[in-house]
Amino acid sequence: MLIITHREAQRDYSLNFPGTRTVQEVKRNIFDLTNIHVRHQIWEGWPATAEDDSVALAAAGLNYPCHRLTVSKRPSPAQTREHSEECTDVHMVSDSEGDDFEDATEFGVDDGELFGMVSSGSKKSPMMPDDAENEGDALLQFTAEFSSRYGDCHPVFFIGSLEAAFQEAFYGKARDRKLLAIYLHHDDSVLTNVFCSQLLCAESIVSYLSQNFITWAWDMTRESNRARD
Repeated sequence: MLIITHREAQRDYSLNFPGTRTVQEVKRNIFDLTNIHVRHQIWEGWPATAEDDSVALAAAGLNYPCHRLTVSKRPSPAQTREHSEECTDVHMVSDSEGDDFEDATEFGVDDGELFGMVSSGSKKSPMMPDDAENEGDALLQFTAEFSSRYGDCHPVFFIGSLEAAFQEAFYGKARDRKLLAIYLHHDDSVLTNVFCSQLLCAESIVSYLSQNFITWAWDMTRESNRARD
């Protein structure tokens, strides 16, 4: 399992990839989660044996059972220059700007009302794209959206097809074999939010699943994804 910290967002992703996944493929998957293009990614934590992006994770010398990595975005020359100019000119900010913010309360709108308006207008993103073709990419989106809804303490969802999860659970080395847990999500169920927030993401449940199961998930909300063979 890889625990990848996105430095700018201060967010952790716990991702369970099959051992055949290459370093390059992991970096491409992280682009999908963080929107940091592979060529702009700065990594910390890869072993020396993983310097070749074509190396499979099983041969990369990763720590077991989990390996921690950190990714950040390489600053562009323009950003570096702008940051330097901002640091130079920060003393030129007028005190009147602070007065403008202090006077904003005179318009009769408080912080709670502002946040309330933003919240009421927000709409949940789908757990998976409609008619998902690539199961790995679909499960990356599922993991990211699940984390945004229910927090970082959640089961580590296997990134790959159900067949690959089956192979990982039952056909690895004897000491690494686990049971297979399948979680089917449905946004239209009134009990989904309660189940996820109060049971599935409970620390004791997450720990038990992590130690004993390969957990594979799928979103059944949309008809196209329910109809998959």
